[in-house]
Amino acid sequence: ESIAAVLLPISSTELFEAGPKFIRREKVAVAPTSTSGEVLRAFGGQDYLWRTTESDIAQLETMLLIALQRGHKSVGMLTNFEPYGATFFDWFGFLASELSLEITGVERYDDTTEPGWCHSFLDQLLGNKPDTLIVVANNLDEVECVARSVEESGEDTQLLFSETAFNGELIDRMGSSANGLEVVTPAPAPESGFEIAYRYEFGVDPPPYAANLYDAVLLLGYGL
Repeated sequence: ESIAAVLLPISSTELFEAGPKFIRREKVAVAPTSTSGEVLRAFGGQDYLWRTTESDIAQLETMLLIALQRGHKSVGMLTNFEPYGATFFDWFGFLASELSLEITGVERYDDTTEPGWCHSFLDQLLGNKPDTLIVVANNLDEVECVARSVEESGEDTQLLFSETAFNGELIDRMGSSANGLEVVTPAPAPESGFEIAYRYEFGVDPPPYAANLYDAVLLLGYGL
């Protein structure tokens, strides 16, 4: 009863598990990092659950625009069956078609426990020679499997990872093999001054979703 509000866990899967519990207890819950497009559909109109980040639809559109701006004509995608990956899967065909990009293939995975799990998926996707391959991974183990497999294949397909790959640990893991890997991740609006203020206060660049977390805490504070 002493809890007035809560910040929800990192992933969209955790949000779907935890969110209804707080709604039932009429506790305000704010999600600063859960980006699944299904969140709005599932919880829209519920007065107690909010989020301070936009959905992955915007991230996917940005990724496709990057491919288009580079003069690429074709795209493929590897994603997962989690709520996080589902948004990319649901919107990929529509957005790629809107930008007149040829879709060379889409693969989804769920079991990543076997060593080299990604090889069979990538054999199919790379065999169709996409100019850009969008990769939506849940964690760095998955990112590393894909990156090393593509490097070993010798294909010149450009990899473009979603924000889960935005982690300095990947460089520690892969060393020089991480050279050239690219990640799209949400960032503070430059005109907000958040990144400059954060760097001035703490002496380092803000981590992913720092601005979204700050907004969540600030709004809860004002509300309380």
